[in-house]
Amino acid sequence: MTYGLAPLHLDQAGLAASVRELAAEHLRRGGPPVDIEELGWDESRLDPDTRLVLYRAVQEGLANIRKYAGAGKVELRLVGSHPYLILSLRDDGRGFDPRSRGGPTSPGGGGLGLALLERQVRSLGGEYSLESRPGAGTRLQIRCEPGKERPWTPSAST
Repeated sequence: MTYGLAPLHLDQAGLAASVRELAAEHLRRGGPPVDIEELGWDESRLDPDTRLVLYRAVQEGLANIRKYAGAGKVELRLVGSHPYLILSLRDDGRGFDPRSRGGPTSPGGGGLGLALLERQVRSLGGEYSLESRPGAGTRLQIRCEPGKERPWTPSAST
C-alpha cells in the first residue's frame, strides 16, 4: 500500500516511466487502454513534492476511471509549454457533475479523493481543473510552474 502512494522508483525512473507503469497496472486490473503522449516534457524541472502530487493525480484519476467511468479510452498527456508543465488526463466515459460532493458513486458526484488532490495541487502553487458532464466524459488538468514561489502554508514553514 505504501509503495502505491510513493513508489521507490519515482525519483529514480521519473514521472513519465512511473505513470506508464500505473497505466499498465490499470490495464491489468481491467481498465481501458491509456494512450500516453509526452510533448516537450522536461520533468527534470519538477521538485520531488510536485512529482509525487502529479503521480498521485494519475493514480487517483485512473482508479476513478476504472471504477466509475465505463470509459472505452483514456488519454494522458504530459506537456511542456514554457514556463508550465501540464498533466492532462481525459476519458470518454459516463462523466459526472463535479460540483456535487456526494462522491463519484452518487448520481453525478465528485469524491473526496478529487477534493484532496485539488488541495494538494493548489498548496504547491499549481492550477487544478476538472471538467465533466454526465454522458460527456471527464478531463482533469494540472498545470504547474516549476521554480515558481509557492504560497505559504503552515506545513511549509517548518
